[in-house]
Amino acid sequence: MRHTLQRAAALAILAGTAFAMLGLGASEAEEGPYPGLPAPEQQELPLRHASWTGAANSSLADVERARQWLRTPLMTVAADFYQGRIEDFDATKYRQCTKAGANIYFVAQPGSAYNYGQTPDIVVRTVTFGAVPVEATVRLEQERADGLPVPIELETLTCARLPPFGTEVPDSPVKGRVSTRVMSVRVDGVSLPFRGECRTRESGALDLSGEGYLMGWDGSQNVPARVQPDLWNEGLFNLSPGGLLAGTVDVPPFSGCVTTAGDDISNLLTATVSGEGFPLRTYQGGVLGCTVPNPGGKNLPPAPGASTPESVPCRMDVLPPQVPPLPEIPTSGR
Repeated sequence: MRHTLQRAAALAILAGTAFAMLGLGASEAEEGPYPGLPAPEQQELPLRHASWTGAANSSLADVERARQWLRTPLMTVAADFYQGRIEDFDATKYRQCTKAGANIYFVAQPGSAYNYGQTPDIVVRTVTFGAVPVEATVRLEQERADGLPVPIELETLTCARLPPFGTEVPDSPVKGRVSTRVMSVRVDGVSLPFRGECRTRESGALDLSGEGYLMGWDGSQNVPARVQPDLWNEGLFNLSPGGLLAGTVDVPPFSGCVTTAGDDISNLLTATVSGEGFPLRTYQGGVLGCTVPNPGGKNLPPAPGASTPESVPCRMDVLPPQVPPLPEIPTSGR
């Protein structure tokens, strides 16, 4: 029976860590607009700092081994936004290019150890073996350096094309590293508390991309401009209005997953959950959608504890859609 409960718990945590395929240590610092965020001069921004902003996102990940999908609720992020013209572009295709980017930080829920760098609790509920109800609570955490979260980096180019003219937005890369912490597990109503911190031993690589698009003449027809909802519906992306980000994330081995009964399920979780290249898609809202006006200064991101769109509050017209109908879970032959 114990082995069955452990296996059920592992499958539930697998569902939770599938989203971690998406996203702590020292004391908070107060260099940014709020305690826990770095100041722009403390970061390596490729262009001039423009403003702090905020956005909301929801995600979808497939759990191939458990044959199910995982949805996450709308959550907020803080973004240090920068922009400006660049000189390093393909002059045979474009007249000029402007780069807009952001260093992104999860906004933690009230009562967390840190204000930024970890998501709110994500509750995953599933039924294993067709009969055993399992509930796991997980948090996604960014790496930390000198007490501050290491950002997830996102960039978008907007380029003016040479004749036949038009505006082109190439694919937008998103790079970062995130880890997963398992907060609690309940199997068939029975809590399996941990003695210490159950988490991945290190962070895993996050590699996403937003598909670009063209507005203007493509050589055969005039391509109409896309309005904001189409970016989500067509699977496209631009940092300002948002859109779909898709790619993969790695989940490293687990450690510290020792229950108060003395059972160490770290190796079980590693064997069941850990791996490379797990599919992930994130629906990102407009980068200015959850920004707080700051009279007499630059805008502010979501405040500490403002981890939901309602608590910021966000502009409801630029929130991403709820995750669409679930597609078929891909299989890799494993």
